[in-house]
Amino acid sequence: MRAQSGAITSTRLVPLLVEMGATVSLRSPGVATAASGESVFAVCGRSLSSHDVQTIASLGAISTLRGAGLPRLEDAAERHHEIAALPLSRDDRRGLFSVGPVAVEADAVMPLQRDPGSVSNPEWAHSISVQLRRRYLVNRHAEFVSFPVNPLWDKYFE
Repeated sequence: MRAQSGAITSTRLVPLLVEMGATVSLRSPGVATAASGESVFAVCGRSLSSHDVQTIASLGAISTLRGAGLPRLEDAAERHHEIAALPLSRDDRRGLFSVGPVAVEADAVMPLQRDPGSVSNPEWAHSISVQLRRRYLVNRHAEFVSFPVNPLWDKYFE
Protein backbone atom coordinates (compact mmCIF):
# COMPACT_ATOMS: atom_id res chain seq x y z
CA MET A 1 0.00 0.00 0.00
CA ARG A 2 1.11 3.50 -0.67
CA ALA A 3 1.03 6.02 2.13
CA GLN A 4 -0.41 9.45 1.45
CA SER A 5 3.08 10.95 1.27
CA GLY A 6 4.17 8.41 -1.35
CA ALA A 7 6.45 6.58 1.07
CA ILE A 8 6.45 2.82 1.49
CA THR A 9 4.36 1.80 4.50
CA SER A 10 5.93 -0.01 7.44
CA THR A 11 4.15 -3.25 6.51
CA ARG A 12 6.31 -3.37 3.39
CA LEU A 13 9.42 -1.87 4.90
CA VAL A 14 9.82 -4.34 7.79
CA PRO A 15 10.12 -7.45 5.56
CA LEU A 16 12.56 -5.56 3.36
CA LEU A 17 14.74 -4.67 6.34
CA VAL A 18 14.64 -8.28 7.57
CA GLU A 19 15.78 -9.50 4.14
CA MET A 20 18.52 -6.88 4.06
CA GLY A 21 19.73 -8.11 7.44
CA ALA A 22 19.90 -11.65 6.06
CA THR A 23 21.93 -10.37 3.12
CA VAL A 24 24.41 -8.64 5.41
CA SER A 25 24.83 -11.73 7.57
CA LEU A 26 25.51 -13.86 4.48
CA ARG A 27 28.23 -11.49 3.27
CA SER A 28 30.70 -12.79 5.87
CA PRO A 29 30.21 -16.54 6.15
CA GLY A 30 33.55 -17.04 7.87
CA VAL A 31 36.02 -19.73 6.96
CA ALA A 32 35.95 -23.07 8.71
CA THR A 33 39.02 -25.27 8.45
CA ALA A 34 39.11 -28.85 7.20
CA ALA A 35 41.11 -31.49 9.04
CA SER A 36 43.93 -31.24 6.52
CA GLY A 37 44.28 -27.50 7.20
CA GLU A 38 42.62 -26.48 3.93
CA SER A 39 39.66 -24.15 3.81
CA VAL A 40 36.37 -26.06 3.82
CA PHE A 41 35.36 -23.99 0.78
CA ALA A 42 38.36 -25.33 -1.10
CA VAL A 43 37.24 -28.95 -0.57
CA CYS A 44 33.44 -28.56 -0.80
CA GLY A 45 31.24 -28.74 -3.85
CA ARG A 46 31.71 -29.79 -7.42
CA SER A 47 33.41 -27.80 -10.12
CA LEU A 48 31.23 -25.94 -12.55
CA SER A 49 31.36 -27.54 -15.99
CA SER A 50 32.33 -25.50 -19.03
CA HIS A 51 28.63 -25.60 -19.97
CA ASP A 52 27.71 -24.14 -16.54
CA VAL A 53 30.26 -21.35 -16.97
CA GLN A 54 29.00 -20.62 -20.48
CA THR A 55 25.40 -20.55 -19.19
CA ILE A 56 26.27 -18.05 -16.44
CA ALA A 57 28.24 -15.90 -18.89
CA SER A 58 25.31 -15.91 -21.35
CA LEU A 59 22.80 -15.03 -18.64
CA GLY A 60 25.02 -12.12 -17.60
CA ALA A 61 25.22 -10.67 -21.12
CA ILE A 62 23.12 -7.52 -20.78
CA SER A 63 23.05 -6.95 -24.53
CA THR A 64 20.44 -9.70 -24.70
CA LEU A 65 18.07 -8.30 -22.03
CA ARG A 66 14.57 -8.14 -23.48
CA GLY A 67 12.02 -5.36 -23.41
CA ALA A 68 11.89 -2.08 -21.52
CA GLY A 69 10.51 -1.02 -18.17
CA LEU A 70 8.92 -3.82 -16.13
CA PRO A 71 9.45 -6.56 -18.77
CA ARG A 72 13.19 -5.73 -18.85
CA LEU A 73 13.30 -5.79 -15.05
CA GLU A 74 11.49 -9.17 -15.01
CA ASP A 75 14.07 -10.55 -17.47
CA ALA A 76 17.00 -9.22 -15.40
CA ALA A 77 15.50 -10.61 -12.18
CA GLU A 78 14.97 -14.05 -13.73
CA ARG A 79 18.57 -14.09 -14.97
CA HIS A 80 19.81 -13.09 -11.53
CA HIS A 81 17.82 -15.96 -10.01
CA GLU A 82 19.21 -18.46 -12.55
CA ILE A 83 22.79 -17.22 -12.05
CA ALA A 84 22.39 -17.69 -8.29
CA ALA A 85 20.81 -21.13 -8.58
CA LEU A 86 23.42 -22.76 -10.82
CA PRO A 87 26.48 -22.46 -8.53
CA LEU A 88 24.33 -23.31 -5.50
CA SER A 89 23.10 -26.49 -7.20
CA ARG A 90 26.77 -27.52 -7.46
CA ASP A 91 27.56 -26.52 -3.85
CA ASP A 92 29.78 -23.78 -5.26
CA ARG A 93 30.10 -20.97 -2.72
CA ARG A 94 30.12 -18.34 -5.49
CA GLY A 95 26.33 -18.59 -5.43
CA LEU A 96 26.08 -17.53 -1.78
CA PHE A 97 26.23 -13.77 -2.31
CA SER A 98 23.23 -13.92 -4.61
CA VAL A 99 20.97 -15.64 -2.07
CA GLY A 100 20.22 -12.43 -0.15
CA PRO A 101 19.59 -10.16 -3.14
CA VAL A 102 17.45 -12.84 -4.84
CA ALA A 103 15.31 -13.14 -1.69
CA VAL A 104 14.93 -9.37 -1.37
CA GLU A 105 14.11 -9.12 -5.06
CA ALA A 106 11.49 -11.90 -4.94
CA ASP A 107 9.82 -10.94 -1.67
CA ALA A 108 10.05 -7.15 -1.59
CA VAL A 109 11.28 -5.46 -4.75
CA MET A 110 9.37 -7.29 -7.47
CA PRO A 111 5.98 -7.23 -5.70
CA LEU A 112 6.34 -3.45 -5.33
CA GLN A 113 7.50 -3.10 -8.93
CA ARG A 114 4.48 -5.05 -10.17
CA ASP A 115 2.04 -2.89 -8.17
CA PRO A 116 1.50 0.30 -10.20
CA GLY A 117 0.08 2.08 -7.14
CA SER A 118 3.11 1.44 -4.92
CA VAL A 119 5.23 4.28 -6.33
CA SER A 120 4.37 7.58 -7.94
CA ASN A 121 6.61 6.99 -10.98
CA PRO A 122 6.73 3.28 -11.90
CA GLU A 123 9.00 3.75 -14.94
CA TRP A 124 11.60 5.52 -12.81
CA ALA A 125 11.35 2.75 -10.18
CA HIS A 126 11.78 0.07 -12.87
CA SER A 127 14.78 1.94 -14.27
CA ILE A 128 16.53 2.13 -10.87
CA SER A 129 16.04 -1.60 -10.27
CA VAL A 130 17.16 -2.49 -13.80
CA GLN A 131 20.35 -0.46 -13.31
CA LEU A 132 21.20 -2.33 -10.09
CA ARG A 133 20.55 -5.68 -11.81
CA ARG A 134 22.59 -4.52 -14.83
CA ARG A 135 25.60 -3.85 -12.60
CA TYR A 136 25.29 -7.29 -11.04
CA LEU A 137 24.90 -9.01 -14.43
CA VAL A 138 27.81 -7.13 -16.04
CA ASN A 139 30.16 -8.05 -13.21
CA ARG A 140 28.97 -11.66 -12.94
CA HIS A 141 29.42 -11.98 -16.71
CA ALA A 142 32.93 -10.51 -16.43
CA GLU A 143 33.86 -12.98 -13.70
CA PHE A 144 32.86 -15.98 -15.80
CA VAL A 145 34.51 -14.82 -19.04
CA SER A 146 37.72 -13.83 -17.22
CA PHE A 147 37.31 -10.09 -17.71
CA PRO A 148 38.17 -7.71 -14.88
CA VAL A 149 35.39 -7.34 -12.32
CA ASN A 150 34.73 -3.87 -10.94
CA PRO A 151 36.66 -3.71 -7.64
CA LEU A 152 33.46 -2.64 -5.85
CA TRP A 153 31.87 -5.99 -6.77
CA ASP A 154 34.94 -8.21 -6.69
CA LYS A 155 34.77 -8.93 -2.96
CA TYR A 156 31.24 -10.31 -3.31
CA PHE A 157 32.34 -12.89 -5.86
CA GLU A 158 35.39 -14.25 -3.99
